[in-house]
Amino acid sequence: MELRPAALRFVLEQGLSAVIAVSGRSMEPTIPLGARVDVAPLPAGAAPAVGEIVLVATGAADVLVLHRVMHVSKDGDLVIHQGDAAGAAFATCARRDVLARMTGFADDATRVLPLPEKLSATARAQFRRRHLTCVAFARARAVARSLSVEDHALVRRCGMALRRIARRIGG
Repeated sequence: MELRPAALRFVLEQGLSAVIAVSGRSMEPTIPLGARVDVAPLPAGAAPAVGEIVLVATGAADVLVLHRVMHVSKDGDLVIHQGDAAGAAFATCARRDVLARMTGFADDATRVLPLPEKLSATARAQFRRRHLTCVAFARARAVARSLSVEDHALVRRCGMALRRIARRIGG
């Protein structure tokens, strides 16, 4: 049975694990379209680890994405996530929007969880480049916030430019 996003959220909020079918291509080739993956709720107050794959609630009520954690702020409140697909852009969310972590493949229990250390050398190098770009973005964002200019149009344009650069660097 396929759960709607609201129902899946409810299940995870009850502390229960679930199996979801991947309906997008943002994590290809690591996780193919149609793959069924196990997800478990992230304990309250726990920050996701850089490199793990998490289920994120987007701004749209009915949209959830499965992405890799690229950076977590020191206070744990900001998470930067990105799909593994070539040309994927990174996005930010609040920690509370990270609903679950991927714990395995439902259809193949022997398949290894795709953490960075288990990826091919090429995919690991791509992850490292993307991770460093996200760290730079987070630091620039912190500086803008400390100067109280994070809502300035020029700062937003710079953030968008950094995302475009990140797509080119990250592959």
